[in-house]
Amino acid sequence: MSDVPRVEVGVPYAGWPIRLDGDYSFGQHSFSVELRDRIIEWGHCFDEHFDEEEGWTSELARVAHAREGELIKELVQEQLGDEYVVTLNTKFRDVRVSREGRRGGRAR
Repeated sequence: MSDVPRVEVGVPYAGWPIRLDGDYSFGQHSFSVELRDRIIEWGHCFDEHFDEEEGWTSELARVAHAREGELIKELVQEQLGDEYVVTLNTKFRDVRVSREGRRGGRAR
């Protein structure tokens, strides 16, 4: 199993949240259009609802992002098959929720 490449689903620091080692464009052209659109929307939601200093804009946004990340991880694994192991980066899953009404921004 250690010889199987590991693909990470994470936050979109480089614009596309799927990575294979240092390849930050991995999968952009091999996933279905529906999955690509879902991944892009997930990244936009992160940008809209998370701020590195303030945290998540709401508990609902935090939970929704985590759930969608799990679903995307499963869909990526399904489309890639057993040739890869897909993991989900949960770095921001348990970050606090910001003060009410604060709009998040891209985590940098």
